[in-house]
Amino acid sequence: MTFFSTHGISALLRTRHVATAADVGLTLRAAAPCVTYLLAAAGVRLNLDLPAAEANH
Repeated sequence: MTFFSTHGISALLRTRHVATAADVGLTLRAAAPCVTYLLAAAGVRLNLDLPAAEANH
C-alpha cells in the first residue's frame, strides 16, 4: 500500500467498533509505513491493537 487516508482510518474505527461489540479482538498486521504514520499522527494508533514491532515504525 502506498496511500492511506482518513477514509481508511474511519473504516478501521468502524471495524474496531463492530469487533468490540462482538467481543472479538482486532489486530492490524504488516501495516505499510504510510498506514502506521497516519494512524500515529491522528492519535489513533493507541486505539488499535498494533503489534509492538509495527507500532514503532
